Amino acid sequence: MICKSVKISYNVKALNGWVPERPKGQHWKCCVPFIGTVGSNPTPSASGIRNEIAGSLRAGTGEPRQARKGATVSQKPCAGRGCPAYIYGVRMPLVYVVEDDEDINDLLVYNLKKEGFNVKSFLNSLEALNIIKRENPDVILLDIMLPDMDGLEFCKTVKSDPEMEDIPIIMITAKSTEIDKIVGLELGADDYITKPFSIREVIARIRAILRRSKRKEKPNIFRYKGLTINPENFQITVDGKNVSLTAKEFKLLMFLINSDGKILSRERILSELWKDDLEVYDRTVDVHIKKLRDKLGRYGTCIQTVRGLGYKWNTE
Repeated sequence: MICKSVKISYNVKALNGWVPERPKGQHWKCCVPFIGTVGSNPTPSASGIRNEIAGSLRAGTGEPRQARKGATVSQKPCAGRGCPAYIYGVRMPLVYVVEDDEDINDLLVYNLKKEGFNVKSFLNSLEALNIIKRENPDVILLDIMLPDMDGLEFCKTVKSDPEMEDIPIIMITAKSTEIDKIVGLELGADDYITKPFSIREVIARIRAILRRSKRKEKPNIFRYKGLTINPENFQITVDGKNVSLTAKEFKLLMFLINSDGKILSRERILSELWKDDLEVYDRTVDVHIKKLRDKLGRYGTCIQTVRGLGYKWNTE
């Protein structure tokens, strides 16, 4: 069961030795709903509060999350209230509000921040579109009647871009006819809310969208000219043709690429990729490098030999 919110004023600067007074008959709770309680003892330790909050909160959905390794206390307040979700380094969802009516924009921003969300607001769509390409939000609240690019065109642009197509969009608009809703949803909107709206409904729909979408991380595909590598399915194409690599060759190739241009000695490569093999020699690396170069064709020259030191990946 999700605990209801109980606001507790946390003294961030003195957290190590200071514990807030627990309301009589209440569990310790954060100002953002989460499953579970923060300490069951009448006077839990500050470290106990820190560990349980860091391990219980997750992105405003009210669902548990595993404790993040190395979670540390920061002194960055959430909406001016010292929300433990921020104090303990838990990332909250980022919501973009794209609405040209300043009063409605301010209303949405205030209430979303009050609920613990990260929020960025925009009064026009072009500015939002430029920033979205650099920083993907978790969800977008979008008005239709905007001064530069209308919301329908904005939605179409976002959903047609492979880098942005998975960002959920909730349209909030005064256009309430059935055909308006159908057009918005057909263009890719994930939900449609008509004005006037209830703030509670907006927040509930955002959380429902976040629960449903649980956006999948896109595979970290490496591309260089005609060379494409998909580490998730061990697929490599060279100028459109599939190339077959052994598991060891693939690991060696990714080790070189992920080294960011650093020189990898034969000893380092052996200890990383052949650590469980008892009988291996320096020449083992050289043989695998030669095979890799042959299979990569013209991109084999990206694997450079640094005489007396080892190998590195260089595309310059």
